[in-house]
Amino acid sequence: RGLRGIHQSCFRASEFVPEVVEDLLYRKGEKGDFRGGGRFRKELEEVPQEQRRLMSVLREHTEALNWQGALELWNTEVPKDAGEEWHVLSRAVLNCLCKAMRYDEAKEVFHSMANRDTVAYNQMLLMLARLRRFMEFDQLLSRMDKEGVARSSVTYCNIMTKCKENRDWQEAVRTLEEFKARASNDDEAANWSFVYLAAMSACAKGRQPDQVEKLMRELQEMDPGAVLPNHWNSWIVSCAPDGERANRVMQEMRDAGFTPSPVDFRSLMVCHRNFEEQRRIYETMRKEHPTAKLPEAWAVLLRNAVLNGEPHAVDWLRQEMQDHGIPMDSDRAQQVPPLRRALRMLEDWQQTE
Repeated sequence: RGLRGIHQSCFRASEFVPEVVEDLLYRKGEKGDFRGGGRFRKELEEVPQEQRRLMSVLREHTEALNWQGALELWNTEVPKDAGEEWHVLSRAVLNCLCKAMRYDEAKEVFHSMANRDTVAYNQMLLMLARLRRFMEFDQLLSRMDKEGVARSSVTYCNIMTKCKENRDWQEAVRTLEEFKARASNDDEAANWSFVYLAAMSACAKGRQPDQVEKLMRELQEMDPGAVLPNHWNSWIVSCAPDGERANRVMQEMRDAGFTPSPVDFRSLMVCHRNFEEQRRIYETMRKEHPTAKLPEAWAVLLRNAVLNGEPHAVDWLRQEMQDHGIPMDSDRAQQVPPLRRALRMLEDWQQTE
């Protein structure tokens, strides 16, 4: 139950975070087979005191995505012939490099490790999926299997992340079925939230609302408590451009006891093409979340106004941003990537008018 609360926090984020889930699963497990949970805890307990100090430094580097600092620590503190006793720290260095998307550096550390276990492989696989290095992803996964390194539920999530990036929702569904076929104990069944979300996210990116709904119904029937906010968000995203269907999904989300987040409202806005309907959703979001950050919602509104060629909508949004102290031509407006891209769209559109 304690982990379920942490799961809720993780899934309130705007994007599924597999590396967080990996850490949770390894902390949770009691066996040393599919996830290696107990073994992982034992490794942490056996880390020498000096390495624990370095682990604290690495944690700071990782949070700041300071890959240079992590690499310097690797080059200056870890012996060239580091053995098994340096495994946990080496994996922490790899984690920082993978999160920072430093392909060459991560590859060097990975191949230098004395023990490339499930977690290390998963870190590399997730990075390769996000970098869209699909051929190398498949090669590394094949090597993982040949070396007899057990796949974890996060491995399957990473495969489905690759499917999402590759817009191959059919392969994501097949991967989910493969996982279901091999998941045979209660510990693995407890991870359905994660694997279903990975599959649903891939299907949502492929704009397959029927398939996402099918997966949602399966999960609800299997374990209603496993349904988390981002499952609903994936379903909403999948509905675009069918705004009415997305409205029905959000209402069902409310009926199920979930409060839509600002992320959910923005996803709903994207499903609509009518500016007035988008504006209505925006106003509802502001009412229910008075402290929500608005620039990303403005980006959705501005992008739609430009695509529809609606000067009056642009004028309304210009005043709205002005009223909130962030004029369209301000530096603050340029600091939010989605809004910056939308403003460029506006500039290009105005130049062609």
